[in-house]
Amino acid sequence: MIKYGLILSLLFFPLFMTGCTGYHQDIDQLAIVSAMGVDKAANGQYRVSFQVINSSQIASTKTGGGGGKSVPVVVYTDTGKTLIEAIRKASQQVTKRLYFSHQQGVIIEEKVARAGLKDVFDILERNIQQRLQLNVLIARRGTAEDILKVLIPTEMLPGSRVGEALKTSSRVLGETLESNVRDVVHGLTDDGIEPAISGIELIGKDEQGQSMSNLQESRPVAYTRINGIALFRDGKLQKWMEGNTARGAVTLLDRLKNTVVNINCGDKKDALAIEITHARTKLGADMNKGKPVLTVQMAFLGNVYEADCPIQLNDQETIDRLQHRLEREMKREVLSAVKTAQKEKCDIFGFGETLHRSQPQRWKTIRNRWNPIFSKAEVRVRAKAIIDHAGLRFDPFWSSK
Repeated sequence: MIKYGLILSLLFFPLFMTGCTGYHQDIDQLAIVSAMGVDKAANGQYRVSFQVINSSQIASTKTGGGGGKSVPVVVYTDTGKTLIEAIRKASQQVTKRLYFSHQQGVIIEEKVARAGLKDVFDILERNIQQRLQLNVLIARRGTAEDILKVLIPTEMLPGSRVGEALKTSSRVLGETLESNVRDVVHGLTDDGIEPAISGIELIGKDEQGQSMSNLQESRPVAYTRINGIALFRDGKLQKWMEGNTARGAVTLLDRLKNTVVNINCGDKKDALAIEITHARTKLGADMNKGKPVLTVQMAFLGNVYEADCPIQLNDQETIDRLQHRLEREMKREVLSAVKTAQKEKCDIFGFGETLHRSQPQRWKTIRNRWNPIFSKAEVRVRAKAIIDHAGLRFDPFWSSK
């Protein structure tokens, strides 16, 4: 009996090792999508764009076989009453099957985001080829299609530049967020939190940026820039945060990796640059006499990055004063971010989630009214900053002259 069982196992085992056979195709038969854009057409329908890799051009460039004669990517666009209709119609323009597994990002026009994201992310989450780690951005002051058409001099594949630019901006400047499909769906479906998505905008002359000449300029006539954070309520874009207020939002979300904060030095404004190398934020939420009290505890570690004033950085009292100024500045930015979100009734920070975890029974009674309750909540912020070193010297080299 055991012998027959072993034979049957050997016969059927290969059937379970075939993988996703329904999606197996030769690479030459696939049109690899590097990025996707969703806009609103003039007639109110969806307009979907695909940035498809020109594989023959990429291969020619790598082998030295006459690369540079054609564009590295091609953008296909079409419209439809639903997203899937627009996608299917756009795919008819391509001789190969669209392949999404290597897609780097999806860009959504601001008009679409203001109308609502739920339809867009329903299909993104359902598509078996789409990765939930796919980067998401909102196109500001223009269309997603125009952004996808711009050729980037430093990138052979502009679609990959979207993800890299978002990562660099969020980890160096600290005023933008890396948001993916999973993050947005979490904000759309879970109680006590709303989505927050970074913006991308086109700078310069879009038509000239779509030609090969833009790749041959030392100063491109058109380029893209990551800028701002979009606040959502009930899946619809309400407002943009920018600059230090956006950095305050990133800090509240405990996603600040690295940034430089300018503080005053004596009577000279913004004369000292402090690099924050480590940051940690912890949120709290409680009810006091029927009203929510939101708490924020922050800790920062940094160093003096630049000093444009005479100052003795080997003096502990001086360091203490700088630490207090840094704490005040970060508290100001965080409070600005909270007040902006409260005004729009958009809890993008997850204070509601925090209250849900700490007081689940009380949460049940207010969950459907959380956004207006959040808008009137008391906010208490505490910050602790440590400046651990001042670089290779204690005072500016010119201060001794």
